[in-house]
Amino acid sequence: MSGESTLADFRRDFLATVEKQGWKDFTGDDRATQGRTGGRGLAWRTRTIYQTNIAASYAAGRWQQLNAPDLLAARPYWRYVHSDFVGNPRPRHKAWGDSGLTLRHDHPFWKTHFPPNGWGCRCSVKAVPAPKDGDATAPPVGWDARDGKGRLPGIDRGWDYAPGATWNPWDRLAGLPDCDGLAALAAGGPCIPKAGRQPADWRSEQRPDLRDVPPVLRLPSPPLLPKAKDRSEAVEMLAQALGISSANPYRVVDTPWYGMVPLAYERLPHMVGKERDARERYANFILPTLMQPYEIWETAYADGTTRPRFIGLFDGPAQVMVVVRIDRDGRVFWNYMQAKNKDMNAHREGVSLVYRK
Repeated sequence: MSGESTLADFRRDFLATVEKQGWKDFTGDDRATQGRTGGRGLAWRTRTIYQTNIAASYAAGRWQQLNAPDLLAARPYWRYVHSDFVGNPRPRHKAWGDSGLTLRHDHPFWKTHFPPNGWGCRCSVKAVPAPKDGDATAPPVGWDARDGKGRLPGIDRGWDYAPGATWNPWDRLAGLPDCDGLAALAAGGPCIPKAGRQPADWRSEQRPDLRDVPPVLRLPSPPLLPKAKDRSEAVEMLAQALGISSANPYRVVDTPWYGMVPLAYERLPHMVGKERDARERYANFILPTLMQPYEIWETAYADGTTRPRFIGLFDGPAQVMVVVRIDRDGRVFWNYMQAKNKDMNAHREGVSLVYRK
């Protein structure tokens, strides 16, 4: 599923399709007694299909995220997580979650038991460095024993597969990092450069040189962190500064004008992957930049998309830019960098969305 399709949109399109095809008497079809648009039965049926499509699409994207090389290197184990918000939990799904079932990412269990594992299933998978004390480290006996109808224990008919294992994101450039300058955009890499021509920059917009911005428009510089001993520690330092963790891997930050920006734990390793940059030292600058930016620029890139660039201006020597990227098939990718006032000027280009004065 793509774009911003709502349940109401889906119901309208579903109704148009079944009328065109002449389908009737399917499960939930109560149009014969409730009129052309149906009643509770058709509402239930369309909601089930809609939510199932969303769950399967999310699972496909999640499989791709969990199999990213940098994340696998840091967190090669996957833990089955049962949702406690389900009104009628499936006993086996709950047992897998309650036992802390944690297996290596390449265990065959995940080929057939990667959630969702049935209609309405809201279970998920979390990447972890290793099992915790007390975690189940082997699936229950008989997990792969099929019954006379070919079904696996705890798996609804037709759900014994991992959606993302055979799914390829249609945005083939989604996994590539961004780059500036003259780097070539090629299929498969190495990175996505900015578009050659931008609508404007800070000079044409008559914005001040950052070196001349007065202290009243700058934020107090937060404490610099020490350089991490290794990249794993760098990830944890960054996660702590952002208020996320492996146990609570997602957070949404409300930003001015642009709205909600999602933060995801599995995206952190690439941000601090280069030891020489030691970007983890500037982790405390990220949230102030997102929540109180000096400027936001919408910058065009060579893949035909744009990225909002949040410029954070501080009263110390280091200024920060946070780049938010939502790929065309829905996955979120973002990064940040630090620079001096003069050097940060070069990144102020595109369409000026928000600025303080």
